[in-house]
Amino acid sequence: LLIELAFMMTDQAFVEGFHCPTAPSVPVVVASQGI
Repeated sequence: LLIELAFMMTDQAFVEGFHCPTAPSVPVVVASQGI
């Protein structure tokens, strides 16, 4: 469940990254915490 949630959050942040240049840094932090 945590892994699925992390992937969902990362995917959403990644998509938002195309609109906001500061978003790509968010998935990295989420991925680091997920691992």
